[in-house]
Amino acid sequence: MINTCESGRRAEQFAARFLLAKGYRIRHTNWRCGKKELDLITYYQKELVIVEVKSRTGGVHHNLGEVVDQRKQRNIIFATEAYIRLFNLNYPTRFDIISVIYNGHTADIQHIENAFFPMAG
Repeated sequence: MINTCESGRRAEQFAARFLLAKGYRIRHTNWRCGKKELDLITYYQKELVIVEVKSRTGGVHHNLGEVVDQRKQRNIIFATEAYIRLFNLNYPTRFDIISVIYNGHTADIQHIENAFFPMAG
């Protein structure tokens, strides 16, 4: 049986390979800002794309909007702002979610582009 930490790492590796095959460039993985973490930081077509990776087992498909709740979204946005300031970036930025669903020996990947947007304020 695979543990949750290992499952998450494998899901991030699947997601990174999936994105690379689609022409994304990986800039950083598991980048931390205090206790907040960005799973994958990528570039694609002149955009900075922040990707949150979620893994599930047993073929259960969840509503990803519920899996990445508002609190998690705020943490991702906060860490992204810190990342942009640290590296002095000036790119349009979007937030995607990739879900890796393990079905026995296979994995299905669901990629949702523009999964959420920063709140004005």
